[in-house]
Amino acid sequence: EEIERLQRALSMLPPIYRSVVTRVDLEERPVGEVAAELERSKGAVHMLRVRAHERLRELLAEIAD
Repeated sequence: EEIERLQRALSMLPPIYRSVVTRVDLEERPVGEVAAELERSKGAVHMLRVRAHERLRELLAEIAD
């Protein structure tokens, strides 16, 4: 059930957020590698990840209600 909630929340993220969370958090790939693939700086990937995590928390709370 929790995995389904997480999958649903991930699907609701903007594509760039979903991509960063999938690559960095789920696939455990290095930020530098992900940054190069996305043609972004490491700092940009870190910020995208922070924003994605914030949005995921919001979505998970909404889905739980």
